[in-house]
Amino acid sequence: MSHDDHCSYNKDADDYLIDEGDIATGLHKISLDGNTTTHYRFLKEADIRQRMEDDINELSTILFISKSEASILLRHYNWSVSDVNVAWFDDESGVRAKVGLLENPAPVDDDRQDSINASCGLCFDEFPRGQLSSAACGHLYCKTCWSSYVKTSMDNEGLGCIDLRCPEKFCGVAVDQDMIDSLLSEEDREEYLEHLVRSYVERSKIRKWCPGADCEYAIEICGGGIEDVDFEVTCRCFATFCWSCNREAHRPVDCDTARKWIVESDSDAKHVRAVIVQCKPCPECKRPNQKKRRSIQMKCRKCGHEFCWLCLQASCPISCARFVVDYRDWRVQDEESKKHENKYTLYSERWDANRRSKIGSLEELRRMKEEGLYFERLSQELGLPLTDFDFITQAWLQVVECRRVLEWCYAYGFYLSDEAKKFSLEYMLEVGESRVKELELCVGRESLDSVFRNEFSQFKFSEFRGKLLGLCHVTANYLEELVQTLKDGCLV
Repeated sequence: MSHDDHCSYNKDADDYLIDEGDIATGLHKISLDGNTTTHYRFLKEADIRQRMEDDINELSTILFISKSEASILLRHYNWSVSDVNVAWFDDESGVRAKVGLLENPAPVDDDRQDSINASCGLCFDEFPRGQLSSAACGHLYCKTCWSSYVKTSMDNEGLGCIDLRCPEKFCGVAVDQDMIDSLLSEEDREEYLEHLVRSYVERSKIRKWCPGADCEYAIEICGGGIEDVDFEVTCRCFATFCWSCNREAHRPVDCDTARKWIVESDSDAKHVRAVIVQCKPCPECKRPNQKKRRSIQMKCRKCGHEFCWLCLQASCPISCARFVVDYRDWRVQDEESKKHENKYTLYSERWDANRRSKIGSLEELRRMKEEGLYFERLSQELGLPLTDFDFITQAWLQVVECRRVLEWCYAYGFYLSDEAKKFSLEYMLEVGESRVKELELCVGRESLDSVFRNEFSQFKFSEFRGKLLGLCHVTANYLEELVQTLKDGCLV
């Protein structure tokens, strides 16, 4: 059974555990006890190469074809063994024609003599027959032209280089990997293999690269039927992203709202909006002029030309024909613009405050794990197993997740038009902020030092662990209920 059909891993596998119900609803919750079901797995490049080899071997065995042919089929069908099987057994001839696999390849002359010359189909020079190569179609090209053809494709076409066809016009026969390996240098073969690795992830419906900075992991979803479900993935680098849009995780808002908010918060976009609303070009020199006074009479700061803000004429009385209607409309537009900016400022400041707290929590966790190996040192000094400190890491991850949810709740609030519901949301967010702050203080460095440094005892440790886990549970449940309330539209 292929990797895209079923995943079964042992307890020690490099998996991240999330609750089964959370995948179905799109909700993600940090597990503190580990009693959960695996739904996605992390893959490094070595793992991906092994997966590729396993899938090629499996398909080769099932269809009784060579590994090179199996590789060509898998690339065309986005590395899905099951998709290849369905298509192949439904219409083998059609599949062969589509991917460029001949049922009866051209015969290979095993008694080639260097004394027999033939011409290259690209450069048209003549070479001894043994210096010419062909794909399964039999069209001959010199090895120099073949190498150049493959290398140029690698340089210019990206992943397209793994789908090479014979360069003969109207031929379309696939060039297999065995032939490509024979034509390339060791360095170029490695580069070609890197393209294959990328294709294994990027062409798959169940695999994606983690978008975290400098992260080496790919994520593979286990199980079928969830490709179109919106859910979040947390990588081992601590990056959490939306599987659907590949941006940072953004519940409770959907992908379109998250995109709008990001555009809204872009400083260049804000400047453009201000220019559009508050500026008009001078009729003479076309330089934008910003209206800052109540008067509709403008004087260009560049050329000195005087004009009416409303009708752009050189001289216009205060009773401009457009004044009564347009000036009223402009005032309304200006007031609406200021109201919009004030509202945005209010929510963006809260959004940014939670974002900065989230980043700070991640940095603190990384410092604990990387600088001085904080938990290992505590384990040695206190004589406790290293696993006894896992709950602290999970608590920090819970803080990060809660801050992320609060962050995007403010984006949700910005687009909420019902004032009564907005008041209710702000109250719920205030409570949420208070609970997350309490959790942050409990898991902070000062709190940990007070527990582990001053008259440490097993009782004190157990008491602290119970308190921290309790806070995690209460805080996580509160924010999960908040997210579900927003998702269901149940604000009152």
